[in-house]
Order: sequence, then structure tokens, then C-alpha cells
Amino acid sequence: MGIKKCVLIFFMFIMSIGSTCFVKAEITDYPYSIDVDLLNNQVVVYSKDETGEYTVPYKTFVCSVGEGTPEGEFYTTDKYEWRALFGNVYGQYATRITGHILFHSVPYLKTDKSTLEYEEYNKLGQTASMGCIRLCVADVKWIYDNCPSGTRVRMFKGGKAMPLPKPEAIKIDVNDIQKRGWDPTDPDENNPWNSTEYNVKKSKPESVEIVKESAAKASEEVLDKEEYEVKTVDVYAKWYYRAKALYINGEYYISMPEILDFLTAIGVDVNTQNINGDGFTVLLDNTCTVSDDELNKIIAENSAQNKKSVLLCYGGNKIKTDVYNYEGKNMFNIGTVCYITGCKTAINGDEINIYK
Repeated sequence: MGIKKCVLIFFMFIMSIGSTCFVKAEITDYPYSIDVDLLNNQVVVYSKDETGEYTVPYKTFVCSVGEGTPEGEFYTTDKYEWRALFGNVYGQYATRITGHILFHSVPYLKTDKSTLEYEEYNKLGQTASMGCIRLCVADVKWIYDNCPSGTRVRMFKGGKAMPLPKPEAIKIDVNDIQKRGWDPTDPDENNPWNSTEYNVKKSKPESVEIVKESAAKASEEVLDKEEYEVKTVDVYAKWYYRAKALYINGEYYISMPEILDFLTAIGVDVNTQNINGDGFTVLLDNTCTVSDDELNKIIAENSAQNKKSVLLCYGGNKIKTDVYNYEGKNMFNIGTVCYITGCKTAINGDEINIYK
């Protein structure tokens, strides 16, 4: 009887190993790989290229590492919505990298989202942790939601230039008693930051509006039946923003008032009163002049086609661009406006990074 039990136990052990291996083999496709620059306190997420290698910069986050954060290549394991940390504090949306090293939010005094250690939050971008990788809630929740256990994480101390600029961390006013206990990027409906005009990125849109229709429905001025999508996009331009955009032929079109906010945030000197692009010219600074001949030419071109063209001017340079009217706003190609004003864009899916 004892021999039979031993054989049975051994058989069950072999079966459990085989079962475990089979489950692990099911997860063979990891969409992202994560790099952490320990000197610059920056995280970059890569997606796959056409050959399956992780070479395409997809997202970047500002973080805080510690003096004891290890270098090396690791693979994530456990995830925790709340996790107890060193110092009798707690972190949200923790993902284990190796040993006691985790991705997690800036610490909280309790498992209560209103008890954020706001002075520690203001250290994001600096070396400040006990060894883990601290991020704002929006960013660490993105990792928690989108990077399955087994995702590769490479941590190193400089040695190579990061492909995306390091984001500037949001700062909390420590004297603002109402809001200082909350992470500004936390999507929780009770977050007081979400009830103000302060515009910060949500970690994941509750519902991304994607509507396909003919462009004729968007405006009486656009009758050429081009298909477009209405999207809610995340824009990083020093700060995080949410914006409604038209997606037409692989290009994003956003209203000029919002584009000017993005440009101002990254330090582009713009000065215009014509923020909606009414008429046929948009002069983005005081150096611009448009001659009668130029104006008459673009007016004539508009009368000969079923879409509106506008002459953009900045720094003495001029460029003609198509404009689509949507919900009473003229929507401009964000890439074209950035091109003429000397800034750059990096577009990854529905996320747009704008930088100088």
C-alpha cells in the first residue's frame, strides 16, 4: 500500500510539472519590453518591429529608482493591486521585477488613495526609492494592465541614449490640502484632481470613442467622402493631455487652441489671436505677413475644391495645409503645425509625444 501511494504521489508530481510547463508555454507572445535607465530615472517601453524584435519606442515614463536598484535583465512575475512596502507604507499596482524589487506607485501611508506621500511624489525624476521603481499611478497602472508576467525588464546605468525625451514630472502643491493626498494621474472617480480644469492623462480611457463615418457629415465644407475616425488621444507635451482628434489618412487633426497649448507647454513662442483658424490664414507669431496675392491665390484654390485650405505662417515661413471643420472647430494636422514651428512628434498608436 505504501509503494502504491508513493507511485501515485510521484505520478501526480510529474503531471503537475507537465501541467505547469504547459501553462507557461501558452504565454509565448509578450507585446512589450521595458528598459529602465537608472542614472536618468527614465523608463522606456518598446514594442516589436516587423521582425519580432523589441526595437520600436512605444512609451516613456519618468520614475524614481534607488541607490540599491540592481542592474541586469529580469522577467516580471507577481502583480498586486496594493502591496506593503518597506517603511510601513503601501504601493498601488505593483509588478514584481526580481526579489523585492517592484514597479509600484509612489508610497501611501495606508491602502487609501487619499494618503499619498506627496513630498515623495515631488521627487519623481530623482533617485529616491529604497530600490524599487516608483512611477505615477497612470504609468504604473499601464504596466500592471498591459505587461503580462514574464515581460522582460532591462535595468542599466546609462551607456546609451534613450530614444524618447524624458517626461517632466508633475509637481504637487504641498499646501493644497484638498488635493495633495492624491496622485494627480489616478483615474479614480473620487480623485479631486479629476474634478478640476487641471488636464492630466488617464491611465486608460474609460471608453475610447472611435466612430467611422463619411467626412461629409463632419462639415459642409468637406464633401469628398473621405473616411475618418474620431479618436480620443493622449498627448504628452511636458504635461499629459487628452484631446479629441480626427484621424484621416494616417494623420491626426486637432483643434488649434489645443495645439497652441501643447506648443506653449514645450516652450514654442507662439503669438496669435486667430486661434480657431477662421479665414484662410493663421499667423502663429508677429513675424508673419501675407500678401494680397498669396491670400487671393488660396481663396481661389478653396473655391475650386470641396475642402478648406489654410496658409500657416511662423517665423517668416509659410505652408499650406488642409483643414477640416468638426463640431464648430477647425481641425489642423498636428504634424504640419509642429513642422513649421520647429518641434517634433512621435506617434505611437493613440499617443502623441510632442517635443523640441
